[in-house]
Amino acid sequence: LGFRPPKYKPSLADYRAYVSLRRAFLRGPRGRAALLCGGVVGRLARSDGVDVDQVFRGPSADVHRPENGICLWDERAATAYWDDRLSDHEIDLICGVTTSRPHGAQTTILSWWPRPEAVLASGNNVGWWTPMWEFFYHKRLQQLESGNGILANHTKWKHNLQLEKEAPQYTTANETCSAHIL
Repeated sequence: LGFRPPKYKPSLADYRAYVSLRRAFLRGPRGRAALLCGGVVGRLARSDGVDVDQVFRGPSADVHRPENGICLWDERAATAYWDDRLSDHEIDLICGVTTSRPHGAQTTILSWWPRPEAVLASGNNVGWWTPMWEFFYHKRLQQLESGNGILANHTKWKHNLQLEKEAPQYTTANETCSAHIL
């Protein structure tokens, strides 16, 4: 969403402009890739009207372009499986990323919503959308729509997203059991 001066305080109008841009993007051909991304990105896609049934329609025609698709190779079947994926730039647009550089210091990356790596770093990514995440989504949406939501950096998001203390242990146990079954 561009570069902002240091200590920039976005307004409700800034937030609404971001939502309008995000909605226009997600209602285009890349909305399916956002749904596949899951998490906060997928939830924003659903809230912006992306039809969940699009997932079942298969990859887009642009899936073979490196920036639009991902290829998974099955050695046993000697088969390549392709599907849509979002670029980092597209994820930044959906999450409402903006940057600033205070007086020659390192670039600061701020966003309206947490990027996927902040969710992973929080330890609360259990692999599916939970009631806890739905509560977070509605609380954050209310803050933003009332003009009380502030932009946050990765560290702040990591701290703000520590919603359930038991989630990291649950995730580890789930991964261990899944690996054993496979």
